[in-house]
Parts: sequence; C-alpha cells; structure tokens
Amino acid sequence: MIEIDLASGILSFALLAIEVGSITFSEDDTGSLTFEAQFPDVNYQIVAIARESSNTDQANVNIFIDSANTSQSKVTVKASAPFTGIVDIIALRLGT
Repeated sequence: MIEIDLASGILSFALLAIEVGSITFSEDDTGSLTFEAQFPDVNYQIVAIARESSNTDQANVNIFIDSANTSQSKVTVKASAPFTGIVDIIALRLGT
C-alpha cells in the first residue's frame, strides 16, 4: 500500500491498494485470480478487460464480476460466452 494525495495539493493519509494480474481463458467462461496480498475486506473495485491471445477474434465477449465467488483474497470473473483469450484485472481499494 502507498500513501497518495487525495485532496488538491494537501497531503492526506488515505491508502491505495492495487493488485494487477491476468486470467487465461481457454474456451472457458469463468476464471479466477488469487491476489498476492489479501484485501482487508471486500470493499474494493475491479476493472476487467478481455483481450485476444491470438488472431481468432474471440475476445468479443462481455466480462462481469461473479460477486458470489469473489472474496478478500480472489476475484472471479465470468464471460458472456466461452472464449480463448486473456482477461486483465486491476483490483483497487481506496480508503484509510
């Protein structure tokens, strides 16, 4: 975790926790990423973006968070259809 300035030029002591990783899909519609460091709770935000791992144009899917199977230590994402590709994940929590 690092300290960042959340106010306009005034130092504050809010913390920013970030995990970045990727999930490889191989004709799957569900995948999980286990975090290197566990978040203190489930109040974190996820950015999940599908991309191709080849030139097959299979990453044209919707990606969404499976909140029932997401915890402090992992995020589970689902695709609208099975595909082969990679889902890049950014998990972040901003707070004290």
